[in-house]
Amino acid sequence: MARIITITDTVAIASMGDGWADPTAVAATFSSELEEAYFSAVTQLYPEAAVQAVVNYQQETTGPDLEVVVEPPASAEDLDSETMQESVYAAIKDTKALLGSAYLTNDEVEEEKEENRMEDE
Repeated sequence: MARIITITDTVAIASMGDGWADPTAVAATFSSELEEAYFSAVTQLYPEAAVQAVVNYQQETTGPDLEVVVEPPASAEDLDSETMQESVYAAIKDTKALLGSAYLTNDEVEEEKEENRMEDE
């Protein structure tokens, strides 16, 4: 039976900053990109597992935002679920920060280019 790895995370809309025209839309897009990044990273690590990644967005986050669950529990001759959970968590724990940094930087670069184009006209 294939393992099911479920990753849940939450993005805070409030963390999108005041400079965004629509922080909710930015959070929705960022959430979608995070789902893809988590799915890709974990399927490369465990190609035989069924991976589900769900990233929600809320005005603010409270409590733990990143959670990894491996089901079903391990059998005696199978890889221990806890070890698998730990390895998945370790592989993806910095993904949000890294993707967020690149995501915001890319948008800032695009905004700067747009501002420069407007000034040149």
